[in-house]
Amino acid sequence: MAKKRVWFVDDLPENLASFKAAHGRVFEVTTFSSPEAVREALKGKTRPDALLCDIFFYDSTEQAVHIEQEVDKKAEELRRFAHETLKADEPRFLQGIDLIADVMEKFQGTAPFPVYAYTSKGPYILQREAWDRLSDLKARILLKKRFSDLALQRRLERDIDEYQAKRVPKLIVQHFKALFAAAGLVGYVVAKLLDWVLAHAV
Repeated sequence: MAKKRVWFVDDLPENLASFKAAHGRVFEVTTFSSPEAVREALKGKTRPDALLCDIFFYDSTEQAVHIEQEVDKKAEELRRFAHETLKADEPRFLQGIDLIADVMEKFQGTAPFPVYAYTSKGPYILQREAWDRLSDLKARILLKKRFSDLALQRRLERDIDEYQAKRVPKLIVQHFKALFAAAGLVGYVVAKLLDWVLAHAV
């Protein structure tokens, strides 16, 4: 099976190199050092399966490195403050992640509606383990107070429509699977075929 194509654009060479080193065995990684290079690549016929795009691009690599180091230093100070002083990342305060886990467990790992970690402090306080847990739970991340009300409403409407569009074929397949399951060996084979369709085609 061919690797999925992932494009990554960032203005720091070390970020590009570390991303490729970390993910190049799993994905076919192509890196770009500027948005212009991606725009040019998109004029061709090759398309990525996913595009990861840094947000900030600076006038020079030196400037980017300096700002990155300063931001990392301040972010680490804030995480340390939140951990040591506020105890903000203790498990007893992460009940939202527990709720998301409970919802996903109730629906066997795939909720029939979008589930978000909706947070303002998360990017500054959460440790890597908490982010990994949210990723494992397939929770989407939304940042409070970062979007206008209208933008948030549009995002929710789009995600809900997307989930509902995927949900209808799944419900039909599940309905037919239940019908065939009652029909013995032939029903069992058809039910397994429908499982495969549900997992791969929808």
